[in-house]
Amino acid sequence: MVTNVTHGVVVDLRSSAVASREANRAVRQMLVDAGAYSLLHDATIAVTEVAGSIVNRSTSPCQMTASYSADRGRLRVEVLIKASEDGSAARSDTWLDPAGLPFVGALATEHGIDSCPDGTLVWFEMLQVRVADVPV
Repeated sequence: MVTNVTHGVVVDLRSSAVASREANRAVRQMLVDAGAYSLLHDATIAVTEVAGSIVNRSTSPCQMTASYSADRGRLRVEVLIKASEDGSAARSDTWLDPAGLPFVGALATEHGIDSCPDGTLVWFEMLQVRVADVPV
């Protein structure tokens, strides 16, 4: 029986060469701790693409939040690109486009880019495939 357990991590994505690696390490460890091994490969690729793209192109502070819900077998990753103090977007978010994240588009169950009061939210969700879910 799977209980309603949610695992989560928050990573500050500073503009650095190791931000993508730190984000991956945190998400992978969270998934290992949760026993969600089937998501490790796809999640690593998607987190690398999202974190790498954002850290390389944004001048604003960014924060990644990832959560895994064991009862639903769902991983959700959100990266908040914070708005500047005057409320404007950081160096124009026009480069943000879901088509610019091809691996996320191919691997995620759902994904998107949304405006919010704090800035811009780039997110994706993945569902864990269980053996019982695969048709024979």
